[in-house]
Amino acid sequence: MELGWVDFSKSERAKVLDVINLLAEKETLDELGIGPIRDGFANIFFPGTSTIQTRAKYFLIVPYALSDLERTNISDPQKLAEEMDKLEMLCGEILLKTSDEGVIGARNLKAGRWVKRTPADIYWSGLRTYGIFTNDRMTYYEYLKASCLIKSQKKAMKQHLNRKEDADEGEKDDADAGNLFDMLFWKLPEQHDDNWLENLQIELTHSEAVFLKRRIIESCPNSLMAFILDNNLRTITYCEGFNDMADALLPLLPDNMKNDILLAKSASEFIYGIRIRYNIILSQGLNDEANKEWEIFKTNMAKNADVDIGAIFARLLTRDHGLYRFLTNVQKLMKIGNDEAIAEIDRLIINRECALKTKSRAKLQRAGEFPTEAWFCGRRLDYRFYNAMKIIRDIFDGEAVSNA
Repeated sequence: MELGWVDFSKSERAKVLDVINLLAEKETLDELGIGPIRDGFANIFFPGTSTIQTRAKYFLIVPYALSDLERTNISDPQKLAEEMDKLEMLCGEILLKTSDEGVIGARNLKAGRWVKRTPADIYWSGLRTYGIFTNDRMTYYEYLKASCLIKSQKKAMKQHLNRKEDADEGEKDDADAGNLFDMLFWKLPEQHDDNWLENLQIELTHSEAVFLKRRIIESCPNSLMAFILDNNLRTITYCEGFNDMADALLPLLPDNMKNDILLAKSASEFIYGIRIRYNIILSQGLNDEANKEWEIFKTNMAKNADVDIGAIFARLLTRDHGLYRFLTNVQKLMKIGNDEAIAEIDRLIINRECALKTKSRAKLQRAGEFPTEAWFCGRRLDYRFYNAMKIIRDIFDGEAVSNA
């Protein structure tokens, strides 16, 4: 399927890319509309993260770059965005000289191209969440406009002020503008290196790691992410998946976090059973892995269906009535568990995908046309576990670096 749009502005283009990117992300191609549960718990456990973030360093690279650009004379938002793209691409080229692990756009850079979804786009929500960018509502492109407007207003104001004749106007303006912008928009490490670009590396410095750790703990104190960082639970970051992490953390957690973990685990296992059926239907019963997984799931189907869907929706403040009806209807049938009930579950799954995507686009309307051993629709929900753990490990690694 080809998509197109009229490119009216940078901000509108970004919104479209957000949607396209979600469709392309691993584990986010959401045939059955489970996203509100997946993303809801992910935002509780690991706020500020996304499935396309790669390394913690970008939480500092982006504001460093923008802070530098704030000190330039550029007062046109489009031009400022273009210069930011160039600076981010330069950062990628520098990082690639030492490693390509987690470098955004590494494949494109090796081919002499840059990415459509830049680090500033990818990390902006996290920068707001952690209070590194101080306005928690302003979009990236609203910020670019605001920063340019401040420059223009400052320049106009200075034209009406008396200046010392021996003052170097350019240097004084830049210094004043820098102080103003830092006060308005950014919280950065106290030991911020003015020569950060020349010394750029993908690993966090000690001061950067300490700063980012503090920002996450202070801004998201009730999150699992903050709990792991605040208690220095480095070993947790090497768990094999969300369920392993949950099992390891449960004895340590306060009751409110423990309840969230238990709800998320039960939701994941219940939804996994639905996804198994999806693959059995799609392969017309020829997917061996799905068949084996169903045999395992079926032995504990009533237990796996014993999930408090109402509590989950209340906790996540989700009002997706269609999803609620779908899940509660499947739940009732799983508790019955006979062949007729399973056949009805399959019908509900087929109807659910058609309702979300229309019959012409629903995969289950073309069952048998896909590779029988391929897996579709996702597996157990991991709630951005892997991305969050990489960021947390980066922080722990940087914190361990000598501050000498």
